[in-house]
Formats: sequence, structure tokens, C-alpha cells
Amino acid sequence: MELRIQRFLNALRSRRNFSPHTLRAYAADLAEFAAFWTAVGGGEPEALTRTRVRAYLAHLQTRMVQGQ
Repeated sequence: MELRIQRFLNALRSRRNFSPHTLRAYAADLAEFAAFWTAVGGGEPEALTRTRVRAYLAHLQTRMVQGQ
């Protein structure tokens, strides 16, 4: 998944001219998602589904409520 994230960030940098600050924020968010996905879903991008992405969003919501 890391290679896919880097390709995505490179595309944002080269084609969309995103600022370095925005790219760092995206990189941090995507790294956090990748860690979650590796822990609960095995890390295979092909296995991602809408339901699993929603599970991640629920995980983030729970963290916010708990103040983490």
C-alpha cells in the first residue's frame, strides 16, 4: 500500500501542484489509514470495500469521542 500512497502523493505534487504542507497532511492521514488497514484488514488494497472504509471512519469517530 505504501507504494500506492507514494504514487498518489507524487501525482498530487506534480499534476495538481499541492503545497508541501498539504502533502504532509495527506501523507500522515494515509499512513494512519494504512496502519489501521494492515492491523484489521491485512493491508491488501484489493480487499478494500466501502464497508471497510466506513469501519475506519467509525474508528476515527470513536477516537475523537474518547479524546485520543
